[in-house]
Amino acid sequence: MKSAIRFLLVYGMGLFVTIACKPYQVPEFDKIILEYRDSISDGAFNDGFTITVMPKQCIVVVKASRKSIANRTYQLREGQFDQIKAVAQKIEEPGSYHRKKPESASKEIQLLRKERVKYRLLWDNNYQLKPTTQAFERAIKALIPNLDKLLKAPQS
Repeated sequence: MKSAIRFLLVYGMGLFVTIACKPYQVPEFDKIILEYRDSISDGAFNDGFTITVMPKQCIVVVKASRKSIANRTYQLREGQFDQIKAVAQKIEEPGSYHRKKPESASKEIQLLRKERVKYRLLWDNNYQLKPTTQAFERAIKALIPNLDKLLKAPQS
């Protein structure tokens, strides 16, 4: 009897450890949103940009003084979205790492499936992203051929 209980205890603990130590798996998604918001003033974000990536296209919207100053759509090449999805498989677990202090900019990544948010990571400039998440952010930005130029667009 003792050996049966010992076996069940060891087997049960092994099963628990296997399940509990499983690495985070990124959910299925069909849309990516990367948003950057500059520092807070008057309780609101004034400047920033949003990149929305879908299987066939990506859209970038740049805002300054709460107004849209650039809005561009770029077509994706065949397989480009799948490449981005592959990079996403190693990003860190979702969470909120934003202290909401004045003068702190923030970024957010959302992964959506059928217009429902399945993953959300929010961080400010005080949080150090894992290298795999940094690579994902760079891959998204790389879809916009002239992002730096758009971010310096003169205000209308």
